[in-house]
Amino acid sequence: MRPPDREMVESTRLSVELGLSVALLVLAAIWAVEPAFIFGGGTSLDRLWIWAAIFVPGLLSLSLLARCVRYGWEGFRDLIGKPAYPGAASFSLNGIFITLVVGIVASYTLWWSLASLYVIIGLETGGVILGPVFAVILGTVLAAVVLARTALYRILTEEQQEWLQGPMAK
Repeated sequence: MRPPDREMVESTRLSVELGLSVALLVLAAIWAVEPAFIFGGGTSLDRLWIWAAIFVPGLLSLSLLARCVRYGWEGFRDLIGKPAYPGAASFSLNGIFITLVVGIVASYTLWWSLASLYVIIGLETGGVILGPVFAVILGTVLAAVVLARTALYRILTEEQQEWLQGPMAK
């Protein structure tokens, strides 16, 4: 069995990130429009929202954090003169800045998601409702970045896309 093609894996990752971003914006809209529905208590729908509010931002931040680590590794390899693979992303100041910002927000979002999961499952205390809310708020920032990236790559030409280096690059 041959390994999957790099292009296919990246295309799948972009599609999954886009789907998670849309789902996260829906979760944030539900929370913003009807907070009493979520905090009302006891129904299976508010429990479903809490689980989705833990896993959706966590998975999105994990995917983006993996992208940031990969870009950092490729940049390091490029810096020492041994590119990771032909066509690896080049090391640019824009890419470093975008990597740092996205990496920090993704780390913090993942931390809130994992802390919420630990409190709900590990401690068996029923959990703190604000943990998933913070994960959704920070995840919404990541979702906006992913959706902006998708929009920019559909609007801009190839020459205009050159300045968009970093983990958010296609």
